Amino acid sequence: MGSIKDDLLRNYLARLTADNRLEGFVESAAPLDPGPLAQPKVGKALEKLTLGKPLGPQEQFYIEALIIPRERPAIDIVSGDYKEITHHRWLGWNDERFRAPLRAAFRSVGRIELPGHPLYPYGGTGFVVGDGLLMTNRHVAQLFCSGLGLRGLEFIPGVTAGVDFLRERDNTASQFLPVVKTVMIHPYWDMALLRVDGLHADQVPLLLDTLDPAEHQGKEVAVIGYPAFDPRNNAAVQNELFGGVYGVKRLMPGLLGPRLQVDSVGGSRVSAVGHDASTLGGASGSTVFDPIGGRIIGLHFGGRYLESNYAVPAYELARDNRVIDAGVNFAGKAPGGPAPWDGVWQGREQPAAVTKPTTAPAVNPAAPPPVVTVPLANTGEQTITIPLQISIRLGEAQVSISPQVVANHGPAAAVIQPSVEHQQLLQLCQAYQREGDPGLQRFVINFTGQPPRDDNALGQAISAATGLNGRVSPLFPADPELDAHRLLELPGLTGLPRNERFDLARLLREVTGADTVDPDLGSDYFTDEHNLPDPGTEAFNLTFWCWAGDDEMPKDPDWAIVKTRTPETWKYSEQQGRPSRGEGIRVFQPDTGVVTWHSEIPPGLYNNPGAVNLVELGQPPIDPMTGGNNPGHGTGTSSVVISPEGGKMRGAAPKATLVPIRCLESVAVFDQSRVAQAIDHARRNGAHVITMSLGGVFSDALHTALRKAVEANIIVVSAAGNCVSTVVWPARYDEAIAVAGINERFKPWRGSSNGSSVDISGPAEFVLRANASDRNAPGQVSGGQGTSFATAHLAGVAALWLAHHGREQLIRSLPQGITLQQLFRTLLTSSAQPGKFSKSEKDDYGAGIVDALALLELDPRHAFTQEAVFRTPASNLRSQVVELLSEALGASGIEAAATATGDPQNLLELSCIALDQLRAQRSRRAQLESLPPLALSAGLRRTLGQGALKIAQVGAGDAS
Repeated sequence: MGSIKDDLLRNYLARLTADNRLEGFVESAAPLDPGPLAQPKVGKALEKLTLGKPLGPQEQFYIEALIIPRERPAIDIVSGDYKEITHHRWLGWNDERFRAPLRAAFRSVGRIELPGHPLYPYGGTGFVVGDGLLMTNRHVAQLFCSGLGLRGLEFIPGVTAGVDFLRERDNTASQFLPVVKTVMIHPYWDMALLRVDGLHADQVPLLLDTLDPAEHQGKEVAVIGYPAFDPRNNAAVQNELFGGVYGVKRLMPGLLGPRLQVDSVGGSRVSAVGHDASTLGGASGSTVFDPIGGRIIGLHFGGRYLESNYAVPAYELARDNRVIDAGVNFAGKAPGGPAPWDGVWQGREQPAAVTKPTTAPAVNPAAPPPVVTVPLANTGEQTITIPLQISIRLGEAQVSISPQVVANHGPAAAVIQPSVEHQQLLQLCQAYQREGDPGLQRFVINFTGQPPRDDNALGQAISAATGLNGRVSPLFPADPELDAHRLLELPGLTGLPRNERFDLARLLREVTGADTVDPDLGSDYFTDEHNLPDPGTEAFNLTFWCWAGDDEMPKDPDWAIVKTRTPETWKYSEQQGRPSRGEGIRVFQPDTGVVTWHSEIPPGLYNNPGAVNLVELGQPPIDPMTGGNNPGHGTGTSSVVISPEGGKMRGAAPKATLVPIRCLESVAVFDQSRVAQAIDHARRNGAHVITMSLGGVFSDALHTALRKAVEANIIVVSAAGNCVSTVVWPARYDEAIAVAGINERFKPWRGSSNGSSVDISGPAEFVLRANASDRNAPGQVSGGQGTSFATAHLAGVAALWLAHHGREQLIRSLPQGITLQQLFRTLLTSSAQPGKFSKSEKDDYGAGIVDALALLELDPRHAFTQEAVFRTPASNLRSQVVELLSEALGASGIEAAATATGDPQNLLELSCIALDQLRAQRSRRAQLESLPPLALSAGLRRTLGQGALKIAQVGAGDAS
């Protein structure tokens, strides 16, 4: 009996024949000419499929990789035309009656670019439908714009968009136009309208058809778009179809199918029109074009493998007066009458309290530099998405905004003129500031020793050289060492793309004479827990692969406490007459703050004298539950440390004191300067342990604050990271104790970061924690996932150890030059339980798994004989970044980046590039984009020279 996949192949191939009989394929296999070696195997596979015999994986591959591409090819568009078609099914398209209307349409189709986006340099396809008006998919527009309907549409801070009407194969030419406004994001259909300026005279609006597509069923149609590599699926199949080149303009012929009821973006059940052209991600937003009639029949938005692709019918859009009023060109008038989306529109158009303009921040209309995209290596996945597509909708970017007030500077000091290359950047920044956004973009200016000028003089120099308003102030309270870090706050620049933040940082370095200038990046390399959407819908989480499913629930919900022998540790301390359960130990927690009402954390945590809010200054560190996809992170992690006994869960150290610090709005949005301030605040206010269930990129100030905390004999534990594969900062620093994650079976938690920087592993899969998602359920507890919980658990264990042995006694016993952190790390790793790691994993998850009882039973004097473990942190920042580049890009990538690694100003951006690449490699996301091309700052691109191109070409190839 054949498999489900065999049945899908059989039915799909039959639909491609004239008489719906698979036998026709057997008879016509020879003209496909798959090659002398494959020909017999293809014929045999077709015969078996016809007779209903099961196919093996290799035979399925021959059908998919050799037959389907020849029936539904993807044809290169070069210099505005397509080459001679040799596919027997489409020879008629060489005739001028097909070519002429297609050539005219090609000029009006472009790739939606996202310059400066940290992960997605382009989102799909768009085409001209009116005067300065582009049509694309709603799920493409939502990569850079939030909101729905006609009003309240806002560009996501930090993201700009444009369209490039070229991007052809073997052609680096570009015609880039910025998107200046989002006109509409349709609340029912997967459609959006964008405004652009500067269209050429020959980029005429394409006409949308107004006939019911049922009247066109079976007609030959052309999808025109930019198919991209899908990293989840068989690379050989995709390379057979697309020749190993992705993200360039292509013509994909197929047949129009029937109307189909499908789930679309936003949960709408819509009547789409089917087609069977070969598409992948990047083709989202493509036109489904009738080359004979010269009209658009539909807007491609998605599909299901071996079933059908789906398009929004142009006929239906012609029935929507709002679409017509927006300026879309239709070939006529469609029949009126009520439409399924009328009520949806009415719901969107209720009076709103506030509406904001939808004009985008000013962007440089010059074309971005040429970008090379390369295919990923085969990920080993068996499902194939050729020739059809499954699209997703990505979540919105998160932004960290400080409410602090900015003062204008007085008279300028000596002026340093910025170079010509910075003039356009400054014009952009000045335009942002004129718009009046109160959000503050933070930069930390780092000197060696005391700054050469006071803050007022520095501010004057910056204002005089850049024309920007801002304020320079201390990042930390006065301290001879910490005074070297000065905080610059510039209002209105939170929307500045990442690469331009780096260019502005370079200019600020030049103006101030600093060693380095670090921009706060709001980096998202520490993925928080998510509620996974239905994989069958267009929405699909980009890191769904790293979360365990409900079918993997632990046998014992309380396993994290039990298997680390934590309750036994409490009893052991009691038997020894020592303080138990962390009594007397203060654990400071930089995070999102805590809620006031959950019964699984002690009341009044936010009122502790040491608690502080670094986001909303002057307010208590109360989590407003508005940040990220899973608010309440700080409440959940704090409960893992100190939840009282007798409730629905138990914290590791229920008698310790937890002191919350709100320094993040969302754990997935990491601003280095506020975390640095949080660490220093904890040091100054009596912390014994600092627990950091967060992570991202580094900064000089972050490292300094961490080092001083460790020198002050504070134990600092930090999460290795989630869903990015490698260890993030601050855990990556030698001074921190980096914690990876395991599950109840003592095997790695699937989303855990890992590597040589990890010291120990702890519970990270379905760890009982306070769930603050429902205000009406103040005692709700559920199993959380992530190295956040492994870290919080270890912080509790550290409190048990300090209380049991006496912190002051431990400090008095330390040999000269050894910190309490080093002593604790040595005993922790010496007492670890073995994990069930494979041979390839055993060196990447530290010394093993936390064993609280063994740790306390171990005489601290044991560590004094472990001199090799008492290591002095030796790796400098450059070596850490080079190691990260090696993980992400391999030897060729390190060689390509060599010209940039000697300047410390480049290291932060290089680390972002490496983390972007690692996350893209690891994520089996259904986002259907090629491995993201690099969005480099102009300064780094100039430094790298040809190395920039080499890094893009290397991608993940060397690293695999």
